[in-house]
Amino acid sequence: YESDHVEGRYEQPLGYGDSLVFTATYDTIDRTNENLQTTITNVSAQWNAPISNRLHARLAAWWRTEDENPGVDLQAFEQQAELVWRYNQTTIYGSFRNVIQDTSVNDSTFQTIQFGIRREF
Repeated sequence: YESDHVEGRYEQPLGYGDSLVFTATYDTIDRTNENLQTTITNVSAQWNAPISNRLHARLAAWWRTEDENPGVDLQAFEQQAELVWRYNQTTIYGSFRNVIQDTSVNDSTFQTIQFGIRREF
C-alpha cells in the first residue's frame, strides 16, 4: 500500500498558562491490491487552562471525516471537558465526552463520564 500524511499545528499562549491549540491532519491510504482508497481528515481545537497551581481544565473538540472508496464513509464530531487536580503524587480527574458519528450505514451518539484517582510512587 501507499500512504501520505500531512499535519499542521498552531499553538497560541493566552497568558497565565492558558493555551489554545489547533491541529489538522490529512491522510490518504491507497491499497492497490485490494482496490481500496481511504482519505481521512482530522481537525481539532483545545483550550488548556490552569485554574490554580493544582487544578487544570481542558476543553476540546474534534471533527473527523473518513471516505473509503469503495466502502463506508464516516463523519464524527467529538467534544470533551476535563478537570484534573494534582497534589504531590496524587491525581484526581473527571471528564465528560460526547461523540456524534454519522456513517453511510448508520448513525450513533454516545457519552462517556469518567472519574478516577491515581497515586504514583
